[in-house]
Amino acid sequence: MRKLQGDLADYNLIVDKSRTKTDPQEIALVYQQLKARNDAERRRVDEVFSERHEKEQDIKQVEHDIAQVQSVAEEKLNMLSQQQRMDYAQLQDDYSRLEADIQQKQTTYDNLCRQVAKYEQELHQEPNKQRSALHIYSRTLSFMGLPLGLVVAWAQKPKTASCFFQVWPLARFHCAS
Repeated sequence: MRKLQGDLADYNLIVDKSRTKTDPQEIALVYQQLKARNDAERRRVDEVFSERHEKEQDIKQVEHDIAQVQSVAEEKLNMLSQQQRMDYAQLQDDYSRLEADIQQKQTTYDNLCRQVAKYEQELHQEPNKQRSALHIYSRTLSFMGLPLGLVVAWAQKPKTASCFFQVWPLARFHCAS
């Protein structure tokens, strides 16, 4: 249908050109150009359909492979004793729960990192707050009884909240020992 519509449009163009007393060689040239463009477009459409067919075949193959793996897994599960199947179900529940817990903790961690970055930016913009935060931090480190070398090393680092998180595990370890 589309081919016929395209041909009709081409013929209408030729008729229009002939009414305007256009040279027949020019009409032939336009015809050849249109034919070449249509052929190229037809090849591209064929390529798209071929790619689509290949992708559909790939999808069917993957779906078949998945079905085979599921079938093998079901067979293995059916070979298990009742207690082993219950244990397996419990492990699946534990896995799902732990996965959700990890996701929730990751979200909390990401939110805290954004807050720390925001507060660091605020500290960089206000020198008085930065000095106060550094003073509180240095007092916290000395209160924890950290070795003087660690406090001096910390004092020489660029002061950001992230450096607190770098020293904090050392402080907890030192205080615990």
